[in-house]
Amino acid sequence: MFREGLLWDYSTFYFPVGIATLYPKSLKSGPITLLERVTVALLLLQLYLPRSLSFYMFVFYKSLYLLLGYALKLQSKKKSITRFLESLGMGQKLASPPSDWILFWRQQVTLYVERDTEIEYDYLSMPIEYNAWILFRQISNVVMANAMCAYVLFAVHHYDPQPDMYWRNVMHLVGGVIFLLFNLWVRLDIVRTLDDFSCYWGDFFFLVPDKKSFDGGVLESIPHPMYSVGYIGYYGITLITQSHLVFAASLVSHLMDIIFLFWVEKPHTRKIYEPQKLVNDQTFLKEMHTYYSNDMVLLYNVDPFRPNDVLTLFIVLYTVASAIFIGPSDTYYKTLFYTIQPVFWRVLHTWVGGLILYLQSQDLFWTKIFIKRGLTLKDAFEAWKTFFNLTHTMTFVSFFISAIRFYSFPPSFTGEVLVLRHILGIMFMIVHIWIAISVYQVLGPHGWFHGDFFIESLRSRHSPNYSGIYRYIDHPILYILSCWGAALICSSWILLFITLFGVLSHWIVVQFVEQPHFDRIYGPDMQIYARSQKSRLHSRPETPSETDSGVHSPVLVRKRSVRQTLAKVVKELEEIAKPHVTAIVQNTKRQVAQLANAATLEDTLPRDELPLDLYSLKFVKGFQGKPEFRLGEPIVIEFTASRETMKRKDWIGLYGVHQNFDPDLTTSKCDWKWSYVAGRSKIISSTSGMVNPWKKSSDGYLFGKTPVTIEHSENDPGLRIVTGRLVFEREQLPWQIGAFEARYHYDGKYVVLARSEQFQITLELDPIVVPVRDSMTEQFLVKEIKPYVSRCLEMDDLDPHQSMLDTVQVPSLLIDEGVTIDSSRSKTVQESDLQAHCICCSALV
Repeated sequence: MFREGLLWDYSTFYFPVGIATLYPKSLKSGPITLLERVTVALLLLQLYLPRSLSFYMFVFYKSLYLLLGYALKLQSKKKSITRFLESLGMGQKLASPPSDWILFWRQQVTLYVERDTEIEYDYLSMPIEYNAWILFRQISNVVMANAMCAYVLFAVHHYDPQPDMYWRNVMHLVGGVIFLLFNLWVRLDIVRTLDDFSCYWGDFFFLVPDKKSFDGGVLESIPHPMYSVGYIGYYGITLITQSHLVFAASLVSHLMDIIFLFWVEKPHTRKIYEPQKLVNDQTFLKEMHTYYSNDMVLLYNVDPFRPNDVLTLFIVLYTVASAIFIGPSDTYYKTLFYTIQPVFWRVLHTWVGGLILYLQSQDLFWTKIFIKRGLTLKDAFEAWKTFFNLTHTMTFVSFFISAIRFYSFPPSFTGEVLVLRHILGIMFMIVHIWIAISVYQVLGPHGWFHGDFFIESLRSRHSPNYSGIYRYIDHPILYILSCWGAALICSSWILLFITLFGVLSHWIVVQFVEQPHFDRIYGPDMQIYARSQKSRLHSRPETPSETDSGVHSPVLVRKRSVRQTLAKVVKELEEIAKPHVTAIVQNTKRQVAQLANAATLEDTLPRDELPLDLYSLKFVKGFQGKPEFRLGEPIVIEFTASRETMKRKDWIGLYGVHQNFDPDLTTSKCDWKWSYVAGRSKIISSTSGMVNPWKKSSDGYLFGKTPVTIEHSENDPGLRIVTGRLVFEREQLPWQIGAFEARYHYDGKYVVLARSEQFQITLELDPIVVPVRDSMTEQFLVKEIKPYVSRCLEMDDLDPHQSMLDTVQVPSLLIDEGVTIDSSRSKTVQESDLQAHCICCSALV
């Protein structure tokens, strides 16, 4: 049996498939190579060495294991192993005849392959990459077998059962055996899925073009099982020995394996199987560069010329200096200070930050604060990033300052529990650092700074990503393992409760702020669907079909033609793109279902991309000269807008002519003097999607509650002009004399698309003509004021000689004690009527 291999120059070859050597049924007698003899000799040597040296032997072989990792890293970057062997004469092309030593090692490789495959092997017909891999796997067997033997001998030397606790010893033994059996099953399942090519790092030397998905099994359910649960046998042996020193050695050994994973394997896997995606969307790149530019994350990417970074550094250094000045927590007030400080920053970061995100998600609270002050969305987001990073950084800085002050140096580190506590605490911190880095690699700056809450234009390109660590753990940053580690090392109840408070606070924000926000934007099924996509294992080879004769020639090395290369590339792109296209299709189906009755998508366009010439505001009432309205008179405004860009949150507001200095941006409040173009004071939305404002009526069309007409534009082919009227009355009117203007705003924002001409609010009451005599004053005032009060309260039959309280029902809090209201003659109005009446009367006075 042969499999296809792919070299780095895109040439292919077929290599023989070996027989698995992990199962007892496949063991067979045969010649033994020199490296296998060395392995057996070193194992026997360890059996005869003093048991006290087993720990040093274990450290020696684990160091060699890391040295092998360094060699693989060089092979991944520069092909150093294959080049070194070629320089020694182990390759195919030689300038001079090889030496006897080189011929010996060639024979060793040939012996190893022929024994495991039962096929005649021609060394010179195979590429140097394959021969180098065969030699490297034999060397790695020497190191790993002796490292495991040294560890077992070290554990046996420290076997310490309790003589008077028989059942406890039995339970430890049973638990350890279960761990060991589980470890064996994990290893066998991994080998079943990956085979020896991936288990012995074959893709550092050459690739296999065929790919298979791994559905189910330990590889699909646990991240990096070879290096995580694949070493659970360490802890099974620890249970059997009941030794804290063995446990500490197991943790250190496991940590070295994790270092090997992230130092050697992960970078190589990312380079080979996860190439960087090229983004050709210039608009997307421009927006990303607008909102994100090498931002400071915790204390990384510090720019001394960026004021926000300098502020963060200053507060950090000030806090450290304060701790140095205050000193250790040897008094009650110092202990209280070191307790309150991390709690304060935790409340500021999690609770206050969570409240800001909640309000921003509900009503764009944070963004509106800056826009009302004449600033932009970028300014609002920059301020949020500074607040988020400052509080996030100070949460950990203040916590670890308190941990340092609560820590007491032990007189000696000889106690087993003390050593174990420190090792576990340090490992928790290392794992937390790895989790934070992994989270940032998956989320990027947009997800790290919660950009989905602020930047709507990037949401479609930054859908939730459940790859990497998020494929196995929900909200991994929630658990703040470094704080647990510090609390464990310091053995402090105060730090423990602060950590619990932090975890609970973060969990509340996740459950009641982040998760509802993402469910509302992307749909509740996005996470389930993303996780249902199966990953693919690129390094698993597939056995080609055999020829009619049942034998493939192992000496076949051929160049791939252009057509074959393109076919392979297209096939790989198809397999890679298929799950992503499926996700896009499903997401698009959900969005189309929500927008089925909508006229246009809710994507806000920049002002300069809108057809501004189609937007206008004018008054229906004809005027000779400058428009004028009497105080309290309803104002009818006729608007025009573009049908293709009109939004359901477009609104019109009335402002004083000197309220806003920018003609294209509104920077002041209009109180109640505004109305949506749709004729509502509040836009109704639903969880299933937005409400379509367009409806047909008997007379034409309705945009919300506003009757409109639609005509084709003569100057802009393809665009249609929408014409409608809005009536401003009562509390929507400016109840004061002066010059005003109307402004048309876009999509619920403060961007101005059109302005009306200036109009005057006048009061036709000349104080000079008021009669001086008291008998005529009342009649004159009644005659002049009655029209304004009638317009204010919308009462044409207002009797000036009747008490206002007999006509208008007002809240009880506003009625003087002892006043009686005639219920038979009362007319109920809203509180806004009374408010408008008060405004009217104050204006007249």
